[in-house]
Amino acid sequence: KVLKTEYKLNTYLPPVALMKTFSKQMDFIIKLFSKECWYRKSSGFLIETPASFDERFDALWAKASKQFNVIGERTSTFLNWRYRESPLRDYKIFALIKDNKEIVGYIVYYVENNKCHISDMLFVNNQKIPYVLISEFILYLRKMEIGSVSVHYLGNSAIEQLLKKFNFFWWKKEQCQLLLYGDRDYIESNLINKESWCFFAGDNDV
Repeated sequence: KVLKTEYKLNTYLPPVALMKTFSKQMDFIIKLFSKECWYRKSSGFLIETPASFDERFDALWAKASKQFNVIGERTSTFLNWRYRESPLRDYKIFALIKDNKEIVGYIVYYVENNKCHISDMLFVNNQKIPYVLISEFILYLRKMEIGSVSVHYLGNSAIEQLLKKFNFFWWKKEQCQLLLYGDRDYIESNLINKESWCFFAGDNDV
């Protein structure tokens, strides 16, 4: 999803003045059709950017994990090891809080070259929470003047449809291979259907 066109256009429009003028016009059009820019802040929700994962994330995991048959571990212990202690990237946490206490959704991301990469996302799936989480996160990125945001995802089509509503578009730049090992009948009856899955880039063993 492109948020600001300037970092893309400078490759094609070398004159700085022309590039800035054209990018402002393009950014206005993008905002006009962006769902998050029409979002009205919902009462009862707060945004928090914690430095680490605490016991509130365990409570979210206990609830949200039941939504999928196949999903990687997301306890606070694992998340701190996977992201906060990572020597590879400076991962950040964006959390959605309900009624000033309960975490109902989060996004783990990192920024490189003015591009935001979502590594993990989990939320309580009801009609409102996913919409609020994505809206608040993209607006948060816009305030930081991030150029674009991307996510690698394999799983339930409801999340794909949610991202499409926010103008994420398919970009087949990289391909990954997935190996399943186990009983053939179990794999064919339970694992072939991606609707049971929820995998993000953070689930890669790297």
